[in-house]
Amino acid sequence: MLIHTLEELNTTEHFNTILIKELRVAMQHSSEYASNSLAIVAKILVLLTDFNILIRRRLLGFRKAASSEFPAWISPTERRLFQESKPTPNVTVAKDDSGHFKAFNDAMKLIYNCGRKEIHCIALGNTAGAAKHQAVAMHSQSDRSVFYRCAFNAYQDMLYAHSNSQFYKECDILGTMDFIFGNAVVVFQSCNILPRQPLRNQFNTITAQGKENP
Repeated sequence: MLIHTLEELNTTEHFNTILIKELRVAMQHSSEYASNSLAIVAKILVLLTDFNILIRRRLLGFRKAASSEFPAWISPTERRLFQESKPTPNVTVAKDDSGHFKAFNDAMKLIYNCGRKEIHCIALGNTAGAAKHQAVAMHSQSDRSVFYRCAFNAYQDMLYAHSNSQFYKECDILGTMDFIFGNAVVVFQSCNILPRQPLRNQFNTITAQGKENP
């Protein structure tokens, strides 16, 4: 994932192109070890299944015996916020100048500088349309980020859950092809995931990712 991030930064004019080559060589062996280990685990699970051995597994980082489960890294304060019917926003965005900001990017800069990773009740999309094919409306790579009651509405390759741990609760997510993609560890809880009408000769695929290992 570090290599993928650096490759994206490599498109900027100030990036040192030699660095990514050196890192790729340095990480080659560790990547191969991780890949082989995952392949061994996957093979063992297949063998256990063939012998009808019951495998009791649950997602790591989740607590048991809860009526509404949250990842373990969601703090008690954040959990209480989810239970409020009308939470008080820290920052509001409105084009009519009735909020703190008129542009969403300005609000995101403030959230980033304050170290906050919870986003509530926003609607994001783009105007590219289905004919423009891939068009990202939301790109998130912050660790332990939380999206609560948000709406993501676009078309192909719309919600880019790039990396790290992310949590989406009670969100509306609409798109056409591969509209949820990335390599993040993501939980979508009580979300409405709705495919939209694609172009002619296209078909709906909800998720996509480029991992070479399980």
